[in-house]
Amino acid sequence: MQITFGIDLRRTSPLNPDVPVPEVVPIIVQGINVYQPASFIPGPTSSEWTTVAPVTYDLSAFVSSSGVPLNLSQEARIGFWIRTSGPSALPSGTAYGVGVDNVTITIIPAPTTGVLMGVAVLGMPRVTGRRRR
Repeated sequence: MQITFGIDLRRTSPLNPDVPVPEVVPIIVQGINVYQPASFIPGPTSSEWTTVAPVTYDLSAFVSSSGVPLNLSQEARIGFWIRTSGPSALPSGTAYGVGVDNVTITIIPAPTTGVLMGVAVLGMPRVTGRRRR
């Protein structure tokens, strides 16, 4: 199975060379475990809305720090978080904002083998916030 993320992003804080560029981290939450892939989606570098081309991951790429494997027969929540990375943390007193809009999350089932297979329900994306106008 695969999962595809599409998203529109923009920076809502002033561009500052001392602030690392954020990354969009796709996550799957199942029980108390949070699963994420090894590679992330590059974040916004501009205050203009930018569509991030859909990024597709195999569900097998999602791992948790606890080592518990993702169970496709249990419900899970799918989403993302925004994080900054780089050689330094955010400078003290620096505000950082990212605008998020038009989130699409698509589950692509594995090809069937001619046998009727069960459907794994992975939950619905939960996005909170205001829509841009």
